[in-house]
Amino acid sequence: MLARTASATLVLALLLPAHAFAEDAVRPGAADTSGDAGQAREEHKRRRTEMVTYYMGLLSRGPKWTPEVTPEVEHLQEAHMANIRRLGDEGKLVLAGPFTDGGALRGVFVFKVGSIEEAKALADTDPAVEAGRLLIEIHPWLVPKGILP
Repeated sequence: MLARTASATLVLALLLPAHAFAEDAVRPGAADTSGDAGQAREEHKRRRTEMVTYYMGLLSRGPKWTPEVTPEVEHLQEAHMANIRRLGDEGKLVLAGPFTDGGALRGVFVFKVGSIEEAKALADTDPAVEAGRLLIEIHPWLVPKGILP
């Protein structure tokens, strides 16, 4: 579990620009050095970030994953990529890609849909998931508004 959490943290750090992690200059309860506490509170409200829910899917090796590249595996990969393109064209999958370190985690999907159930249903349409080559674990993910489409 810790390795998966660390991987998710790494993915988040890679996907979001550095300013998304920066603290507000004025924090609630902080001493006001400007002499105008009301102005400081208004500045804090202005800088507060609105968050949007996306659904992050972490793809890992499934029970039928193998390192061999066979015609069947190549066909499955082509179908996997076609499904990614379809979901992207529909505007439901806003980010997808493989991890290249050869580990158990194989890639990531980020869905922009109305619920985790919808994200799971879309993930289950992936031919590699259907075939058991990949497994997917989906988590709600808060992202500052405007970072992703």
